[in-house]
Amino acid sequence: MVQTSPWRCARIILVALALRNLLVNFGVGQFLLWRIEVSTPANALLTAREGLALMQLGVSPYSGSACRLPPLLLTLLSPFAMRSLSYAIPNAIADVIAGLLLRCTMISVVNKAGGMESAALLLGPDGFMAAYLLNPLTVATSVSGSVTSIENLCVVGALVAGVAGNWIMAAFSLACAALIGAHPILLLIPVLVLLVQGPEDIVHPEKDLDCKSEHQGGQGGPDSNSEGAALLVLLLVFWTTVLVVVSDLTMLSFPSNLCLPRISLPLASALGGTENVISDISASGSCWIRQVYSLHLLEDLTPNLGQFWYFFSEVYSLQLLEDLTPNLGQFWYFFSEVFEGYRAFFCLIMLALPALFSVPTALRFPHRPMALLVLQLGTTCLLKTYPSLGDFALYFSLLPLLQLQLGLMQTGMFAINTLAILAVLGPSMWTQWIDVESANSNFFYSITLLLGAWQVMFLLQLTLCTQEVDRLYLKGRPVAECADEYVQIVGSKDGSLIDSDKTQTQETDHSNDARTRLAE
Repeated sequence: MVQTSPWRCARIILVALALRNLLVNFGVGQFLLWRIEVSTPANALLTAREGLALMQLGVSPYSGSACRLPPLLLTLLSPFAMRSLSYAIPNAIADVIAGLLLRCTMISVVNKAGGMESAALLLGPDGFMAAYLLNPLTVATSVSGSVTSIENLCVVGALVAGVAGNWIMAAFSLACAALIGAHPILLLIPVLVLLVQGPEDIVHPEKDLDCKSEHQGGQGGPDSNSEGAALLVLLLVFWTTVLVVVSDLTMLSFPSNLCLPRISLPLASALGGTENVISDISASGSCWIRQVYSLHLLEDLTPNLGQFWYFFSEVYSLQLLEDLTPNLGQFWYFFSEVFEGYRAFFCLIMLALPALFSVPTALRFPHRPMALLVLQLGTTCLLKTYPSLGDFALYFSLLPLLQLQLGLMQTGMFAINTLAILAVLGPSMWTQWIDVESANSNFFYSITLLLGAWQVMFLLQLTLCTQEVDRLYLKGRPVAECADEYVQIVGSKDGSLIDSDKTQTQETDHSNDARTRLAE
């Protein structure tokens, strides 16, 4: 059985806290505040400080264009954000809680698999926690005061709730994460599959591969996928409404930025006589949701839709890509060059890209919810509007959950070396462009393009390795017991079925190679 030690866990937490405290006191956090790899227009501590400074002057934090954080998060950060040393306390607390939740996740996965030897795991529960708390990317995000640490905590909470089968907590965690960053809403399908199917066995995937988990229907959950989807969506809508209401309560001093009056416009429109109300609200200000997710996308696409349009443009338009500050993403340079007339169209395309992969991967791997979640996080890092190192920190820290896939990956050393090279070239090109002024934006953007290509390659390898694991354990049976089906699926290199005289040799070689890689 897997051995866990409370003392080892406590030592890891103390080392993580001491490391963060040391870096903050040495001024590393102040340096990282201005690094585009860590701080973006969507998550930087500087935006929180500007919003809080405006609130102290009696001005709405959304009267300017810099503050992109929801009011509830601003309220939580207000006791710490303006201080020179204690600003990182919320981030450190969030990281410790997330680490403990990840430890509980690994313990739950092991217990649901019936227990396993420590040697069979790539990382035990304590090592899994340490991989997140001591990850350099996590430490840099925490020290910089980025709110991505809090967003990652909410995502980890959804993962833990999914493993435990707690539908209410899973929906609450997703709602909190989506309130901060919007993109975590794309984890709805992986979390739903995790709630319905339960976590897969990360060491012996042939166990109960196509059997309904006892996890399904637990904790008051539904008995079918359609009922589960309806329940999770209803809970998500409920918690989102609660968070919006609480956020509005924190903004009572600035009524021009409240969202509830605008949400009530469709109801008032049905009763008639709302022209004056709409004009008054439009003249007085805009909903804080519109400022947090700012880009006037829907206004450019569908103007002149009257009162019904006003509700969506004010409340539900995910208005991104307004700030073209350079970042690790793929879009900032493109939208700085695109013609204004085509901007709205390409915005819609870019915003839809991260959502296009959720359903196909869920249909292909319905029995691997944790793989779905990790793949969706990787896709979000690739196609997110303002990605940062904090997004990669959670993505890389969850990779031990796919230890079978990592064991089958043949390009691991190449991936590590190329990522190390990009980590050196990125800051170098930025320095040449901004500090030395001996280059232009194309130099830095070429590195972000290479980083995007690296992510595509790595995601493709993870997907192919997940497919290979399924091939090795067809319908929960060992490969040796399903040789005929395995040969028909693998096929030959040109797409046709393997010839009968070569079947035994190729099947045996392929199976032996796969078993050898898994054993290693």
